[in-house]
Order: sequence, then structure tokens, then C-alpha cells
Amino acid sequence: MTYRVSREVILRRLLILGRTDDHFYSKKRREFAAEREQRKESDQRERGWGPSPATIAVVRAGHYFSRLVLTTHSRGAITASDVAEYLGVRMKHLPSIERNVFPTRE
Repeated sequence: MTYRVSREVILRRLLILGRTDDHFYSKKRREFAAEREQRKESDQRERGWGPSPATIAVVRAGHYFSRLVLTTHSRGAITASDVAEYLGVRMKHLPSIERNVFPTRE
């Protein structure tokens, strides 16, 4: 079974288990907060307010269906045009959808 948790949750668990100290935890937590704020500001500049078309597509189709469609595309069984059609978006939004569904691929 796969769980999707944030880096901050993992960091907190390491602190609770005594695998890191308060200083490291606080430092990393500040870094994560700064990254979130920077992404948030960047996203707002790009598209204004509200969720992006990529986020809306993943929410509407469901995470697992979106993942299945993208995995099938990466195996060459369907085209990018098919992916856009199945997820109900324009092709220019596919990279953002991939980042939403597979955040660790970067």
C-alpha cells in the first residue's frame, strides 16, 4: 500500500522517533514553508486566483484514473492527445497534470 504524505509529515515522524533533533526539524520546516510560499506566489502570478486547470482535471477525473492514463501514455499505448481527451484538458496542461500526479518524478 502506498501512502501520500508531505515531507513535513515525514520530518515530524523522524523527530518523534528521535531520528533528528529540534534544530534540524525547525530549519527544514522553515525551508519547506519558504518553498510553499514561493510556489504559491508563482502560481498566483501565472494564473490568477483559484485552482489551475491541471488541478481541476485531476480532482474531476480522480487521482488513480489520472495516474492510470499517464502511465498508459508513458508506455506508448495511447497518445498525448488521448490523455488530454480522457482528462478533459488541453494538451498544454499535461506537464502540470504529470507534476500533480507524480510529484517525485522531477
